[in-house]
Amino acid sequence: MDPPADGTAARDSVAALSDEPDGGSVPWEVPVPQILVDHSADLDLDHAGFAREVHQLIAEVIDTTVADCKTLFRPSGRHTVGDGTGGRAVVLVEIKILAGRSTGQRAELTARVLAALQARLDVPAAIGVEVTELDRETYRFVHHPGR
Repeated sequence: MDPPADGTAARDSVAALSDEPDGGSVPWEVPVPQILVDHSADLDLDHAGFAREVHQLIAEVIDTTVADCKTLFRPSGRHTVGDGTGGRAVVLVEIKILAGRSTGQRAELTARVLAALQARLDVPAAIGVEVTELDRETYRFVHHPGR
């Protein structure tokens, strides 16, 4: 038997995973910031310290909590800036948040994360920070309990 086309089964199964005893709000109705940090593998970056700082900045700028933030660091052994002769490191940060925040909030978050990253780097680096929005209608997130 196929699940209902309106997504009821998916919402119900996700709501069943909620930490709230009464089912509470479903996970995709709350902010779920995801932070992806791609960087040169040899870059000396305190992952835990940077993640804590970014999580706190996000909680200050948008309506979310530090506990909702999740950061994934992806060091890469291969990168090139320009013609490749400068030897600069690369750091690209993408912060994914649910749609609905103002351009001003997103710009403030971008600026604050960029400043935090620049304060942590002692070497020349090409740095990019972007805040992107996840579509509330199509995005889903669950805390999978395992098997």
